[in-house]
Amino acid sequence: MATTQEAKKPVKRGPVYFRALDWDRGEDELFATTIDRHLASMREGDETQRRLLLAKPEKGTGQFYCSELYFAGESKDNCGKQCDAYAPLNGKNGRCKHHRPLYEPVGDTLLLTLDGGLTPAPPQVCRVCGCTEDNCSGCVERTGRACWWVEEDLCSACVKQEGNINWN
Repeated sequence: MATTQEAKKPVKRGPVYFRALDWDRGEDELFATTIDRHLASMREGDETQRRLLLAKPEKGTGQFYCSELYFAGESKDNCGKQCDAYAPLNGKNGRCKHHRPLYEPVGDTLLLTLDGGLTPAPPQVCRVCGCTEDNCSGCVERTGRACWWVEEDLCSACVKQEGNINWN
């Protein structure tokens, strides 16, 4: 039987990751999540692999994410007793149990496979023009600006040439 002290211990979470394609697209809502959740999402979408970026908590920004209200904002103005969803972590007062950090990507892109393997990702190459993360000079010459990834193997400069694009 667990003691009261053991029962109150917070659950230790493992590392969390961003989906690299979402980051490249500049998505408005980016969620860092665990490998297990990425794998479940991959299975639902018939993906065999996914490029990920390791996420680390941002420090000293004064920003937070509320896991109850799905809201990001400034801690001093939006998190505390004035919030209807406020639930102290210790049951009495102090930090809310819904208060979470915001995350930022760190390190190199990793490749997650359906078997749960996580390895350094090979460089992305556009299937139309052959540009890479390190060299999009051809796209700059054609369009006047740098490109970004709209699919795992398609850059923004080549979207019109490809026609119908799946944004999911």
